[in-house]
Amino acid sequence: RFVRIWTPTRTHKVDFSEPEAFLREICTQYAVVEVAYDAYMLVDMAQRLQREGVGWFRSFAQGADRARADKQLYDNIMERRIHHAGDQPELAQHIANADRKPEQEILMRIVKREMTGKPIDACIALSMCNAEARRLNIG
Repeated sequence: RFVRIWTPTRTHKVDFSEPEAFLREICTQYAVVEVAYDAYMLVDMAQRLQREGVGWFRSFAQGADRARADKQLYDNIMERRIHHAGDQPELAQHIANADRKPEQEILMRIVKREMTGKPIDACIALSMCNAEARRLNIG
């Protein structure tokens, strides 16, 4: 429902206090059931926010779980079971930057389009969100 992207530059890294403040605000204002995250860079923030009772945070494995989630998102889009209202241009751009790499019949990876190197982070977040919403039977 919400898309917010923090992009580092050559001279400035992402200040993680900004996404943390955003998560605190969203979890306070809305009935957020779960925050799925990639533990690679966010485990400290997620553990701290969960201890503080901000919300329920669940690490989303980036191996086979992500490959299943990516395939599920692709299938849901192709079957028109998920749609985008067009009011989040950054998400639309990240989806347009994405390509698929089949791994097995039931697995697939969302990858950057060849030769572009443009970001797909919001598309990956959507994949994890879609998988968790379906797993929790709320989407």
